Amino acid sequence: MMSFVSLSTLSRALFALWALLLCLSDIGSAVLATVRKRYRFTVSALVLFAPVYIMWQVIFDLTLPGETETVSELSSVLGGLPRIYWLIVFLILTAVTVLLLVFNIRYDRTYITPETIKVYMDKIPCGICCWRDNGRVLFSNDCMNGLCMAITGSSLLNGNHFRNQINAFRNIQ
Repeated sequence: MMSFVSLSTLSRALFALWALLLCLSDIGSAVLATVRKRYRFTVSALVLFAPVYIMWQVIFDLTLPGETETVSELSSVLGGLPRIYWLIVFLILTAVTVLLLVFNIRYDRTYITPETIKVYMDKIPCGICCWRDNGRVLFSNDCMNGLCMAITGSSLLNGNHFRNQINAFRNIQ
């Protein structure tokens, strides 16, 4: 069988591009999972990232032998493996990475998250605003932001200030 190192430069470059895309997908999946506080998926994405990154580095080590003094032992061993093994490993890593991305993206459609609450609260035609005693705004929907701009002439930054403006507006009428 033909070893990976005996592939043409173009073929190895395509594998390097494939590995780069997998690395970026795994990093994106890890960030997406971390934002959604799904830490098992974050760990899974980082575990997937490790072998892909190692394979990417091996490809560069084999492709650019003049740039480094010597080829590492790991690169020599992995480069000597048949190319079909490389293809199988890349296909498996791609399938698992795509599956992980699909699970992360599907999560928004099947679970209630703070982002989904914000999206649906913005669709309500009445203003909603919640703030702390010190005036710090916790949540306001688009309608309330528009009302605040119409009443005070500025953005909704302080709930207490907004309440005082409304009370002053009521006293005038």
